[in-house]
Amino acid sequence: MTRAEVNRTKATGDTLRRVSRVCSFFAGFLGSLTGLGGGVVIVPLLGARELAGAKARALRIAGVKIPDSKMARDLTQLIRDTESDLLFNHSSRVYLFGALTGQRKGLKYDPELLYAGAMFHDIGLTEAYRHSQLRFEVDSANAARDFLRGYNIPETSVEIVWDAIALHTTPGIPEHKKSEVALVAAGVDMDVLRIAYRQFTDEQREAVIAAHPRGADFKNRIIDAFHEA
Repeated sequence: MTRAEVNRTKATGDTLRRVSRVCSFFAGFLGSLTGLGGGVVIVPLLGARELAGAKARALRIAGVKIPDSKMARDLTQLIRDTESDLLFNHSSRVYLFGALTGQRKGLKYDPELLYAGAMFHDIGLTEAYRHSQLRFEVDSANAARDFLRGYNIPETSVEIVWDAIALHTTPGIPEHKKSEVALVAAGVDMDVLRIAYRQFTDEQREAVIAAHPRGADFKNRIIDAFHEA
């Protein structure tokens, strides 16, 4: 065996020993956490939806933080499981454009209440409410109210979210109500009607759309969703 071969063999042996020590350390560490005494630990892989939810947590889009409380995470999962991609992405953009509007105008608002209003505002368009005799805005507001009460949210806050959802298609009223009510309507106006479009920077609009794409022919598809409700 040549000197070069000897050196390669020695280096390979050293590397394998280092890898073995690292693996043993992590196996022992994980075992101590799980009470397995250093045994083999099998970590289940996250599914695509769970991974998407994990990535969304603590995420900032266009400088806007996505709420990350347990309630907000549960809310996100509920809407993700209930709504189509069209409605889920639209609702997410409504939150982001609403929050950006609030920042630009210097309004004080509760991000979680704004998030709840934005994410629930179109749930009344889904299949579960297809035969309801109520306006879809009211079905959506009632669904949000029931959800929030399950987390012991104060009734005054629940009513703010209810108003934000119920009034989001009623021009001329939301801007005179609480900030969260005004901002849900502003987010809807921007995403559907392009109202105040130029008051957002190119970077803000691009970041929002990149995170939650509009898809082809969004305006006609969202109108179709209204008609089908």
